[in-house]
Amino acid sequence: RRELLTEEVLALPERVDKMVEAQSAMQETQTEILETQTEMLKNIESLTEGQIAAAEHRTKLHALHREEHDALHRFRGNYDVDAASRNRFEIAEVFAQLCSVERINVDVLDEAELKTMRDKNMGALNSLGVANKVLSAFPATDLALRVTEMEGGPGLEFYVVVEASYTGTSDDIERAAVRARMLGAITGCKAYAVVTSVHLNPAIAARVTEDAEKYLASGGDNIAFWYRTGEEVLQPVSPH
Repeated sequence: RRELLTEEVLALPERVDKMVEAQSAMQETQTEILETQTEMLKNIESLTEGQIAAAEHRTKLHALHREEHDALHRFRGNYDVDAASRNRFEIAEVFAQLCSVERINVDVLDEAELKTMRDKNMGALNSLGVANKVLSAFPATDLALRVTEMEGGPGLEFYVVVEASYTGTSDDIERAAVRARMLGAITGCKAYAVVTSVHLNPAIAARVTEDAEKYLASGGDNIAFWYRTGEEVLQPVSPH
């Protein structure tokens, strides 16, 4: 064989064996790599599932927080309106004193009465050019007051529209102003826009005043009288 074959050919079987061993080693390495990749994919899937679960949990927490916030807002809103109702005489007296009237009756106009007044005076309201949704929401005014002088006086009569909230906003001013204009058109009497709140949004500081004379001088179109509500009056009345 050595006379007929070269050294390279004679060494070929050994080389083939080494190549087979190398290929086997490479296959084992590839298998280990594949196993590692598979394990990594499992870890990634597990991590992704964890991230999805965490995102769902955050979404649920956010929804719960929003529900709690809305519930607290409604809770405060109810007490804001209740506080405004309890302070209705003080609110009305602010304007009565400017008319040099000391003895007044203050009546609360309920939603049914406001609805009747609106429906019977649509002609006067249409002349104001207010939107239909404003007309529809008019009876839902937080607090509407009819203020009259006690018997024996010249018969002073005016109205007050109150929008109550924990923090006064531009929406409160606009609702109070437009509803005051509507009530004035319905009754033919003066109607004043009032915002009651514990705090004010800084952005509306120039659109409210605690000075009744300044409010009257403004004409009431773009400004409201602010009746400051104390934090303590928003607490539930003690059952004892």
